[in-house]
Amino acid sequence: MKVLIWTVIVLIVVLWLVRGKKNKTRSQASTHAPQPDSLDEPQPMIQCAECGVHLPMAEALPGPAGTVFCSDEHRRLHASR
Repeated sequence: MKVLIWTVIVLIVVLWLVRGKKNKTRSQASTHAPQPDSLDEPQPMIQCAECGVHLPMAEALPGPAGTVFCSDEHRRLHASR
């Protein structure tokens, strides 16, 4: 009975140490993750001609006469008027 108790205690300690080591390597890997380059410079924000939502210029869809839209659906709705 004494051997069984010590075996269980040793297994618990080994599992605890292995888990601690895995968590440590995960936290180190997440702190060294590279940052995306797109966050370096702010992008100009523009307003959708249909709904008024502000969005980055890179994500806008061009429309007639220099208007911009947030989606193709809004571009079609605006053209139908």
